[in-house]
Amino acid sequence: MLEFHLDEIGLFDAARSADARLDGLARFVPRTAWPTGEAPAGLPGRATESDLAKLPAVEDECRRSRLDLLDATDEAYRHSARGRAFADWLAGAKPAELICTRKGDTSLDDVHRYIVRDAVQWLTLWSAGYRRDPLWHAIAKAVALLAVLDDIVVPPQDVASGAHRIGGESLAEVLERVHALGGDRDGRWLAEAHRETLFSARIQFHEKWSAAGPGLAPPARFDAIQAYVREPDILRASILRTYAAETLPVMALLA
Repeated sequence: MLEFHLDEIGLFDAARSADARLDGLARFVPRTAWPTGEAPAGLPGRATESDLAKLPAVEDECRRSRLDLLDATDEAYRHSARGRAFADWLAGAKPAELICTRKGDTSLDDVHRYIVRDAVQWLTLWSAGYRRDPLWHAIAKAVALLAVLDDIVVPPQDVASGAHRIGGESLAEVLERVHALGGDRDGRWLAEAHRETLFSARIQFHEKWSAAGPGLAPPARFDAIQAYVREPDILRASILRTYAAETLPVMALLA
């Protein structure tokens, strides 16, 4: 979608030629043809079967590297002075202090209300229209529970235990509602959505710890935000960002 929009205003090819690192990403974008029929000199053509066959291995490598970082960061969080300090702050934090939206929100109720509104808008775009359907509404609520992890500080154990809720429902409860409304055909996708959410919840929490104030933030080697900045390969950096953005559980819900 991004390539399409940038193509429409003539920016994508210019960016591609200006930044050689984009070649690694552009090779994996299947294209029917360039407008002129051939790729301009120095720019990649459409992805080959060999290119596409490499994607699962690249994704697996990215996942393993991120899990290794998460495990090491968890260890540091449990046993370092900074980790304990952040945990102490979290235990006594007021609800408004947990908000990370930078949009002037002052209460968790506001954040929850806005994220449900946004989820309805997103799902309307993704599913080509708003539907007055209980299953559609349940999926929108699930999307909101995923997306709000970016907006507030939520310990991953609260997502797993069901303590993290919107409107009195946890993610597991909403997924059960989706399953009841959608039938058994959705079972494997809902399990995948839940599994990927627990993965992204860990990343989101570590990002919040990385953004904490002096004396609270982790040492640089555990900085989850800088891990993206340090990633030199555009394709791998893009894959890693999907983990934190709840992209994979949302796609499983849509499937």
